[in-house]
Amino acid sequence: MTRCLASIRDVTALLLDHAAEGRRRDAYAGGVPCLKMWGLVLGGWIHVRTLQAVLDTHDDTSDQSHRRISEANAYGAHHLSRVAAYAQSASAGETG
Repeated sequence: MTRCLASIRDVTALLLDHAAEGRRRDAYAGGVPCLKMWGLVLGGWIHVRTLQAVLDTHDDTSDQSHRRISEANAYGAHHLSRVAAYAQSASAGETG
């Protein structure tokens, strides 16, 4: 999650720099991948919060707790791994 947040910070700063330098087409080209990154990272944040709640209850024997833990692991492995690709795409700008 830490790497995902760092990627979002870097890409957001880069897109703002593109816009400030008058390279609006590069900023626009990175907009959609940046928004997709935000969506994935916010989904990860929700799973982290849910996982923290499960672990704080100390009830790791119930089926619901096991399901929540499995969902958080699956989301991290299968969805958050795409953040790096979106960061690269957003950073490339219009012409790469």
